[in-house]
Amino acid sequence: MLWFREMESFKDFEYVRNLYNASLAELATKPLEPSSLEQQITWYLEMKPEIMLAEDHDENIVGFFALTPRMFDFYTPIFVIHPDHRGKGYAREFIQEYISYAATPLAGSQLKSNEVICRLNAEAGWQIMAERDGVQYLYHPGNPPAARLNAQHYALQEAEREL
Repeated sequence: MLWFREMESFKDFEYVRNLYNASLAELATKPLEPSSLEQQITWYLEMKPEIMLAEDHDENIVGFFALTPRMFDFYTPIFVIHPDHRGKGYAREFIQEYISYAATPLAGSQLKSNEVICRLNAEAGWQIMAERDGVQYLYHPGNPPAARLNAQHYALQEAEREL
């Protein structure tokens, strides 16, 4: 079982950046080059993604997921599991966690050749909306109850700020 926590420090940011850059060839649905520190910081400040790190029972960081907000009120998710922790059944936990966390619908893509992810995404309720050049474009309704909880939490935080 994994525990998910928010990114808390620059050290966490560097972990996410390095793992993402090292995994591009395996997870990208189109060719991407690794990003520099400056490019990643700019992306983070402009896009304002929700980034959560996953830890195992020994508090080892296993990987991360990021939900990037997009226009029209939806997120695009990505998750990366460190190579030392792959093959342990964690992908299902990551998918379930980011769907539970999402307060809006999700849109994403997957490589049709990645049979494991295709199967796990189908089990989690992702719907294939289109396919082109070996890439499947996906939709998930997200977690509407989380939207209510997030709005309630925000309202309570704002109320406390006013005190």
